[in-house]
Amino acid sequence: MVPSVQDGVGRTSRDAGHRSVGTGEQMSTAERVETPTPVGSDEPPARSRRRWMVVAIVVLLTAIVGGGLLAAGLWGADLRERGLLLPGTVIAGVDVGLMSTEGAVEAVGDATGVVLDHEVELQADGLLWTVDARTLGADTDAEVLVGSAYEATADASLLELVGLRWFGTTVDIELDPTVTIPERSLDGLVASLAGEVDREPIDATIGWDAGQVVVTDSAPGFTLEQEPAVELVRDALLEQVPGPIELPFVVPIPEVGDELVQAARSGAEAALDRALQHEVGLRHDEASWTTSPAQLGAVPDGGSLVEEALQLARVGGDLAGLGVALSVPDEAVGGLLDEIAGQLNVSAVNASVDWSGGTVRRLAGREGRTLDRDRAATDLHAALQGEAEDVVLGFSTIRAARDVSDVHDVLVVHQSQRLVELYRGDEVIRSWPVAVGTGGSPTPTGTFVVGAKRYEPTWVNPAPDRWGEDMPARIGPGPDNPLGLRALNWNRLGGGDTLIRFHGTPNEASIGEAASNGCVRMFNDDVIDLYGLVSSGTMIISRA
Repeated sequence: MVPSVQDGVGRTSRDAGHRSVGTGEQMSTAERVETPTPVGSDEPPARSRRRWMVVAIVVLLTAIVGGGLLAAGLWGADLRERGLLLPGTVIAGVDVGLMSTEGAVEAVGDATGVVLDHEVELQADGLLWTVDARTLGADTDAEVLVGSAYEATADASLLELVGLRWFGTTVDIELDPTVTIPERSLDGLVASLAGEVDREPIDATIGWDAGQVVVTDSAPGFTLEQEPAVELVRDALLEQVPGPIELPFVVPIPEVGDELVQAARSGAEAALDRALQHEVGLRHDEASWTTSPAQLGAVPDGGSLVEEALQLARVGGDLAGLGVALSVPDEAVGGLLDEIAGQLNVSAVNASVDWSGGTVRRLAGREGRTLDRDRAATDLHAALQGEAEDVVLGFSTIRAARDVSDVHDVLVVHQSQRLVELYRGDEVIRSWPVAVGTGGSPTPTGTFVVGAKRYEPTWVNPAPDRWGEDMPARIGPGPDNPLGLRALNWNRLGGGDTLIRFHGTPNEASIGEAASNGCVRMFNDDVIDLYGLVSSGTMIISRA
């Protein structure tokens, strides 16, 4: 029994030395134990047995504690080797105690997937979109948290391991993962949504089209507030807010509203009515006429009108004072003035002559008047623009081209007598025998004037399809010229050649006969005499 006791005592002594526990008193006791009881000691047996029991209990407890510590240490080493987390570790609400780091990352990922895959409905301006954090490239720090939790396993003390292994304690590790959504993704999402809904406000407009004022209504704009929207979307995704989420926005107001444009429209239309219906009077003595820009087809400068109306409306100006520039067609103004001139113009009458009482009677002419069209047109245009209420028409005097004092010489053709007389005043100063037209081509009767005087004229065939068909187209001056040596044209009083002539002839035997095609033939010497006595403009009376 003594060796086994010694062995036991020896182990107890070493254990006590390892734990660094035991006092000096205990060491002396051990020493006493190690010292064999002398033979023949007088110590009682009961006391000796008690001492041995104490020693045995101490040895047993030491063995148990040592074994527990060893087991806890080995268990901790196993946790580290297998990468397991300490009991009581909670990440994202998931108990990941005694899970491997890989398993814990997966379990935390499953838990955070609820956040990553949570769909949020966004709405703005009546449009809906669905978005989730994962689609935006969101990520969690699950691996970082698991790594951080594993540090507790790696750093656990033996005392902590004993408590965890043998006494059921748990670590107080509770971590919440952070879900991170890339800022660039959020900015890009909101910017793309803004691209769909943002719009500039539309101003109301006023314009001029097809001769009338036209307006368009305004419309408010829509602008997504991107910075607040980014924050709102991030919070909704991370906090799993049930949708739909109304994104923040502002409604830009048009600079030009409907009320402003309607005021401008009313002012412009009233100005148009005043301008187009403005009555303008035209008068001369007792005669008068009334017209208006509308009646004359005036075209208003509608573009400038509506622009000015809008500017006045913007500054609160007096729209009643709006003026309208009108373009009145010159043709319409001219037509009205033609109508008035037709009623008021008086033609001048030239002095004339007639045959009365067997002699020449000179008839005095008279002055005429004509509307001063240029002045009337200018004044009328101004009045139509609103610069005057009426127009006083002016006239110019028309003097007769031929006064009675201008009628000195008069040629009288007495066809029945085959005679031409030259009157100077009331006296016949010359007379010549003549040939006149035949019955088929008679010499005309009436009053005429001498037109062009032609010296050695060229004859041009006046009737190549009738009586002149057998004659050449023209015959130059010379003895065979049908006009002889001189020719004096007969013109109408109002101007214009009659194709009748006083002229000489190579056929002097026809003088005194009705032999010509309407002209008055004379002996060549006589026509030369006549040519020298009268001028162009001399009056001619042709009698039957």
